[in-house]
Amino acid sequence: MFKKNLLKSLALLGVSLLASLCAQASELVDNETQGMAVTQTGPFAVMPNEVTEHILSYLSAEEAARARLVCGSWRAILENQHGRKAFAYSNAFYNPYSFIDTSLIPDADVTQMLAFHIKHSHFAPLENVFIGPNNYPQGARLLEKKDLEAHPDALTAWYTALFGEAPQDAQPLALVMAALPQILVREHTSKETLSHMASYVKQVGKHTRFVRFTGLETEQNQGALRASAHTLVVRSDDLQAHKNALSTLLDTRADHRVILAIDGDAFVQDGVLTMSEEDIPDNLRHLTLADPLGKVSAIGDVFLRKTNLKSFGARHLANLRSIRDGFLSDTSITSVDTRGLENLRTIGTGFLVGTGITSFDTRGLKNLQNIGAFFLACTSLKSVDTRGLTSLTTIDEYCFHSCNRLKSFDPTPLTAVKQVGQRFLHGTPLSPEERTRVDAFLEQVAQRNTA
Repeated sequence: MFKKNLLKSLALLGVSLLASLCAQASELVDNETQGMAVTQTGPFAVMPNEVTEHILSYLSAEEAARARLVCGSWRAILENQHGRKAFAYSNAFYNPYSFIDTSLIPDADVTQMLAFHIKHSHFAPLENVFIGPNNYPQGARLLEKKDLEAHPDALTAWYTALFGEAPQDAQPLALVMAALPQILVREHTSKETLSHMASYVKQVGKHTRFVRFTGLETEQNQGALRASAHTLVVRSDDLQAHKNALSTLLDTRADHRVILAIDGDAFVQDGVLTMSEEDIPDNLRHLTLADPLGKVSAIGDVFLRKTNLKSFGARHLANLRSIRDGFLSDTSITSVDTRGLENLRTIGTGFLVGTGITSFDTRGLKNLQNIGAFFLACTSLKSVDTRGLTSLTTIDEYCFHSCNRLKSFDPTPLTAVKQVGQRFLHGTPLSPEERTRVDAFLEQVAQRNTA
């Protein structure tokens, strides 16, 4: 009995210590993903293993997911105790590129997980969540508009949960899909599955700050929007009609984020999205482009060039195949989220050239085949994650030109490249080892051409 009480007391003490450690564990995610070792120090380093195991057994799945990032021994213990639940939860919070099977996670934790990602969806939209009793990938696929069109009750429930009111629009589909992350459902989508998903969204609705912007907001609504930052979901037709009203609203809160839902004819001609700096408010800083109805197949020349945008994201652009010349060039952009561009094939000249971007993640560009001249020729660029460029075949001239802060470049994923233009990576301060890797890559490309 004494031993049992002692272990319980130690567990309570340990859980209190774990609370602070788990809160800091998310800071170690980058170290783990980069393969850097994390060394365990402090009182737990000398504590008997059975005591540590007992203390860790008190953790919830969420806490276990965070604690497993502290050190290798904790990870081994927790994965043994919590099994796939801890792994699933860890991926759900920290790796939005992974598929998550929510059947491994309790309903309450799924609700919290969706609340987290919906609330922060302008930073890291959860692209791949499977809600259902079966494990991915059997019988699961991305949510599509036809799923919600077939079940208007679920659509209404999702709209109400997201925006806090019943839909006023005759066609609320685009607004709901623009706000929601892309969620995986069963291949044969049933009303029961969608209702189950809608119940989650209802529960997390109170955690969201989505606002349906119409340009005709009441004084009460305007006061709430002035009080704190929100994510404004705006139809393209409403942006065209009420640009000045949006500009006035953004004057009060520069940190408002805008999701632009392309669901009408405004700014779209023959499948080409044509927007210039005159089409958006000067004070718009954060923009996410959504095309849930599949109207856009190409983004036109000099798209939003010379704007004051700071961040740009994309979602549901399933039909987008090409981005033409001058995309977001000479802007104040510092952050670009490529998720949502998974079907993009071609990027034209001057992509993000002359911007303030410091890092670029290509993992959303898994089907990109051709990049034009001066791709990411930015003096501010410090790092680029090339892991998404596995389908790339053609690199035009002057790509990554004069990136005088880019000190490393990994060409390993670029296994399909057959042509590289002149002055590729010219003016970048690569180390001798990095330069050797790039030279070997260029030689391999030459050998492919010869073959």
